[in-house]
Amino acid sequence: MNYAQAFEDYQQKLAAIGEENEALAFVFKEQKGWTMLDYLLAQNQAISESDLTLLEAIYSQLASHKPAQYILGYASFCDMTLRVDERVLIPRPETEELVELILAENPDTACKVLDIGTGSGAIALALKKERPNWQVTASDLSQAALGVAQQNAKDLALDVNFVHSDVFSAIQGTFDIIVSNPPYIAESDKDEVGVNVLTSEPHSALFAQEDGYAIYRQII
Repeated sequence: MNYAQAFEDYQQKLAAIGEENEALAFVFKEQKGWTMLDYLLAQNQAISESDLTLLEAIYSQLASHKPAQYILGYASFCDMTLRVDERVLIPRPETEELVELILAENPDTACKVLDIGTGSGAIALALKKERPNWQVTASDLSQAALGVAQQNAKDLALDVNFVHSDVFSAIQGTFDIIVSNPPYIAESDKDEVGVNVLTSEPHSALFAQEDGYAIYRQII
């Protein structure tokens, strides 16, 4: 069996259960340290026993609806590599647009920023990386999530202040910029959420009461 046949077999199985089959090659390449060229050149080669075992292990995790980023233990965001696991939401590309908007609308002058519900620290860390003179505070209701965010800050050598807080409950002072990407999915809309999201990512970072508006209203 060559690599192409092995991948096709497992990808068809993933597609049959509604999972993105592209994730299989993505995780495999990342774990092997392969470039796309390495992957393409290997297609007609006989697959090694060790790589077949690795492919099976990756397939099994994807088939149990575990997101690719959780399998790898990291995700890319705004040119940063962030640790992620089941304690935090996987940062989305759409959130990168929020960071870009904040940077575009605010000059590179000293100011105080608060990121509410920081999760992995994605927004706070991206802003601090691009604006080193900004004083950034990141809060989260989840102590477990803060642990991930603090480790990411340490990995990236970025000085961000982290606070365990339910929105403003433990926040002091005033801020020039307040940003948040809070949970906004209504409990009644659970059926519209992907199975891998629903089974793996923290529900506290996804769902909110009051038809999804609860945290927005709390912030306002």
